[in-house]
Amino acid sequence: MSLLSEVTLKAEIKPPRLVIYGKSKVGKTTFAAGIPGIVLLPAEEGEGILDVPRLPRPETWEDVLNTVGALLTEEHAYKAFCI
Repeated sequence: MSLLSEVTLKAEIKPPRLVIYGKSKVGKTTFAAGIPGIVLLPAEEGEGILDVPRLPRPETWEDVLNTVGALLTEEHAYKAFCI
C-alpha cells in the first residue's frame, strides 16, 4: 500500500494547551483558577487562598503520574487540568 493512499483532508481540532511562565506572585495560578471546569494539582505553596478544586499535593513523581493517569482513565467532570 502506498503512503499516498493514506493522505487525508480531515481537520483535527484539539484542545488548547498552555504553558504559563512567570515570576512568583504574578497571578499564574489565579489565572488558571478562572478557567471553567479546572482542577489544580498544587506543585508549590500559594494556591490555598483560591476557592478552586484541587487534588492532594504530590510528594513524588510517581504521585504526579498516578494523578494524571487517574484523570485520563477515570470518570470525572473536570474539563481542564493545571499543575
